[in-house]
Amino acid sequence: MLGLGNPLLGDEGVGLRALQALSSAADFPPSVELLDGGTAGLSLVPRLRSADRVLVLDAVFAGRPPGTVVRLDGAELGPDGFGKISTHQIGLCDILTASRLSGGPEEIVILGVEPASLSLGVGLSAPVESAIGKLVAAALRQLYEWERFECTSSR
Repeated sequence: MLGLGNPLLGDEGVGLRALQALSSAADFPPSVELLDGGTAGLSLVPRLRSADRVLVLDAVFAGRPPGTVVRLDGAELGPDGFGKISTHQIGLCDILTASRLSGGPEEIVILGVEPASLSLGVGLSAPVESAIGKLVAAALRQLYEWERFECTSSR
């Protein structure tokens, strides 16, 4: 699982915030790696290349109301389909295409939240903060579908 974002740009930090919530909410089997990708760009390619599946958590522009949780299946999107959904300089499309060209991953799912504000500042807007629980639940459902494991609470 890959959390992306910049916590200094408001709602752009939602992927990292969700990753943090997931890491403290459950114990995962060794087959599930939680990776804080921040704004690392193409330096993520070697890590993604070795993955069979990648679940990306990020702010996603889908033209929906702020705080809406969005699920995108990589199989449904063409190579250009990832380009405009992320705010990162090196687009998510570039990262995923480079990792696919070098042998992996077979399956990609993007779970994101429509941002309200990407202004300079720390903290999420109210609609995006209130969507964290839904985003975490969606991520757990996706991981369960892939891994067929039971998360055990770490609290």
